[in-house]
Amino acid sequence: MFTRLFVLFTVVSVSLGVLGRLIPLPSPALSANPDSVPVILTARSSPVASPELLDQSIERLKSITWLRTTVWQRRYDARIAYESEGKLLRGLNHTARLEGWIRTGDGEKLTQLIVSDSSVLAERLRYHARPPLFKSYVLPAREVADPQKFSPLRESFLTQRNCGGPLSFVQELRDVLTDLEISEGTHHQREVTVLKGKVNLEHARMQAKRSVRFAPERCLIYIDPGTLWPLRIEWYGKEGVILETEFRDAVIDQALTYDECVAHFTMPKAE
Repeated sequence: MFTRLFVLFTVVSVSLGVLGRLIPLPSPALSANPDSVPVILTARSSPVASPELLDQSIERLKSITWLRTTVWQRRYDARIAYESEGKLLRGLNHTARLEGWIRTGDGEKLTQLIVSDSSVLAERLRYHARPPLFKSYVLPAREVADPQKFSPLRESFLTQRNCGGPLSFVQELRDVLTDLEISEGTHHQREVTVLKGKVNLEHARMQAKRSVRFAPERCLIYIDPGTLWPLRIEWYGKEGVILETEFRDAVIDQALTYDECVAHFTMPKAE
């Protein structure tokens, strides 16, 4: 069982390009759609919205150096059902830390710790009381010398290892959504801008997800109109919501001290 979970964690986390999400087990507790969706759309909408809002959100997210946020997900599927949560910390020069867990409907749980010190990324996976598994990778060299400039190559590397944060999600939406419509709505009594689009399942990004039974027809993304922060993403299939993601409790561009960086961006010694 542990081997199955570990293999799936590795494959699915790369294919979905987001925080830990996986573990295909039948799960009555998680297979049903949510009782309610915490966003109410108003009647006003335009038949077609340009993708400029997503472009603006992407540029804003690229400009962020220091970031704290909690990434939460839930997948609804009779065979692939799970809930996951991870606390993501991003810093200067592609330092990163992700502490998270993934739980299936029958209570199986896998925990993950990923730490990048800007040179090496280390990963620790733990399943119940079994000894943890460790992996390490060398980050690719920067394209430019300035550590504060955005590096697509290093960002892609962190995204493949679940540390991309909301930027990787919005970039994917920009690529795969068509026929966008824009509306106004609320999210937990908060005014939001809502984009709705059809999913181009022929896009290479979506083709890569077929192995994990992920083939949504449409998607909604809820964006804070002031900060352009993506608050919530919902993917819909024929029977309703199949995947929901939220980026919670965001703290943007509050720099850490040197001592805090050492503490957060250093992998703890093996127990």
